[in-house]
Amino acid sequence: MHARSQPWFAAIVPVRPAPGPAALRRMAERCLRWTPRVHAEHVEGDWPLILLDLRGCLEVHGGAPRLRERIARAFARRGIEHACCMDACAGAAAARATAHAIELSASRTPGAALRVPLDRLAIESLRIGADACAALREVNVRSVGELRAIGRAALADRFGPTVGMRLDQASGARAWDFVPIPHPDPPRAAFEFASPCACPEATARATRHALEDLCTALAARARGVRALAVRMERAGLPAVRGTVHLGVPTRDAAHLWAVLRPRVERMHLGRHELGQGVERIALVALRTGRVPDGMGALVPGVGTRGMPAAPGGPGPADAARRALGELVDQLAARLGDDAVRRPAT
Repeated sequence: MHARSQPWFAAIVPVRPAPGPAALRRMAERCLRWTPRVHAEHVEGDWPLILLDLRGCLEVHGGAPRLRERIARAFARRGIEHACCMDACAGAAAARATAHAIELSASRTPGAALRVPLDRLAIESLRIGADACAALREVNVRSVGELRAIGRAALADRFGPTVGMRLDQASGARAWDFVPIPHPDPPRAAFEFASPCACPEATARATRHALEDLCTALAARARGVRALAVRMERAGLPAVRGTVHLGVPTRDAAHLWAVLRPRVERMHLGRHELGQGVERIALVALRTGRVPDGMGALVPGVGTRGMPAAPGGPGPADAARRALGELVDQLAARLGDDAVRRPAT
């Protein structure tokens, strides 16, 4: 594949349910797992759009077809019908995904918008607004090709500058106004000692306290941790740092402590008489995932911090999957990550 034909951008248009600005922002934040540069656009009267800058990211995900499948699965799991298109040009990807979304919303046979030439797409695919589309249809301009035949000066005078700008973006003559969303601050917690601590029991209690605070922060976002960064800052000794990977998202402090406990017990705390010991414990949830209601803890029918699980929550299959994931986590903590093969998730 020639470099210029590589799908450097992916455009995602949610169709049903129609997201508001806040819901679209949450969808865009979930897309940060595939690329660090994600643009979200919610314009009143037009289709919502999520644009992914995939430059340098495709090889990490096994190529464009595999990444497209992962995007489709991620949205399908949340019950979101969507249109997705990848293209070397951001404007073309957005136009084709919008045209595909129009097909889906009209219950027509989908897919034609992803195959036909750009000039055959309807003018609505350019995202120029309902008023401009109605005015263009009044003068029998219905496709992108017909719109392209009109002089730019006439377009700007009669329909405003947006129409020509979108046309240039779709053809690649002008770059998309890409504004990356900021990365959300990951949930974190910390415990600081008043003085260096070399007591194993006190260090264990402090770690559990930090874990409980982290789980509270995760519960506020209805998320569970998948990758936990741990940093133990020690006086007179180098800091100890590492990352713990969990098989399933969790915000159960007891389970997280069961995973961390072997590592904490093996850590050299230093000698108190030399002024050594742990000064600060810092935890950061590097990667999180959705936790179904009532699955904050492993005990059936009990949620996070002992609260009753929500009615209509996860079923036996979800509980069994979580129990298996947590068992694998604990085996990996005691035997080592290389000694345990995790189930596919």
